[in-house]
Amino acid sequence: LSSTSLEAQYHESVYRIMTTDGLTQVYNKRFLLEVLDRELARARRRQAPLSLLMMDIDHFKSINDRWGHLAGDAVLTEFARRISQAMEGDELLARFGGEEFALVLPDTPLEEATQIAEMLRATVANAPVLTEGLEIPVTVSIGVAEYSAADMASVPALLEAADQMLYRAKNSGRNQVQALRS
Repeated sequence: LSSTSLEAQYHESVYRIMTTDGLTQVYNKRFLLEVLDRELARARRRQAPLSLLMMDIDHFKSINDRWGHLAGDAVLTEFARRISQAMEGDELLARFGGEEFALVLPDTPLEEATQIAEMLRATVANAPVLTEGLEIPVTVSIGVAEYSAADMASVPALLEAADQMLYRAKNSGRNQVQALRS
C-alpha cells in the first residue's frame, strides 16, 4: 500500500466516523442537516419535490426498562437495518437522536412519501426483533412533511413540520403515519 492510499483510507475512516452513528451505522444528525441544506436548495432551484420522514420507535423507554439496554440497542440496530434494506435510491437515513430517525426523500412528493412511510411502518411492525432469545415487538410512528417554498423555506421549518406530524401520530395511538396536508 502506498502512503497516498493509506492517507486516503485514513481520511475516509475519519469522515465515516464523523458522519455515521456509531451504533446503527446510519448517518448522524450533523450529516443529515448538511444534506437537508443541500437538498432543500436543490429542490428550490429545480422546483422539485422533497419530503422528510421523522420516525420514532414506539414505547422505546419501556423496551429498555423491560429487556435492558442491550436489547434496546439491538432494536435500534435492527430498525435501522430494516429501513436501510427497504430503501432503493437517493434516500438518506439518519439517526436524529435517541430512538428517532429521519429519512430524506429527494424528488418525492407528499403522497408518494406517505406510501413509503406506510410501507416502512408495516416492515417494522410485521416481525418482532429477535435478540438473545427474545422476541421484542416493535412499532414505529412516522410523521411526513413535504418541502413547500411558501410554507417552509428552511431546514428548521421542514424538520418542525415533520416533527409535528410525528407527534400527531404518537398522540393518535402510535404505530401509524401522519402526513402534513398543506
